[in-house]
Amino acid sequence: MMGLFITFFALLITLPIPVWIAAFVLARKIYKHPRRAIHTASDMTAFLFIFSVSACLYVIFEQSFLPWIIIFLILMLSAFLLFQWKTKQEVVFVKAFKGFLRLSFLLFSTLYVILICYGIFQRVGDI
Repeated sequence: MMGLFITFFALLITLPIPVWIAAFVLARKIYKHPRRAIHTASDMTAFLFIFSVSACLYVIFEQSFLPWIIIFLILMLSAFLLFQWKTKQEVVFVKAFKGFLRLSFLLFSTLYVILICYGIFQRVGDI
């Protein structure tokens, strides 16, 4: 049973783009609004892309960057909260966290595509 769970989790980390597409299709059926479906799918898969980037970095450079990624994410969330406090004088954590998730999704999905391309070119160059 544990092996099945690990295999499923590894599949999710290895293929985050099809998971995002599946989440988008599911959210589209539920909400019937494309913009809300994109936001929901992005919010649901942001952490998946973060772990996928960490796995890609580990495979390419043979070193774990997860602690650095976590520190970066904490600093980014702190910046979101500080910005919201400075502009609105009141912190609404849910709004700040949604913005944090969406920026994380954009950043880490872009990094994922770049790292996949880099990894492919690196492996082809080694042949």
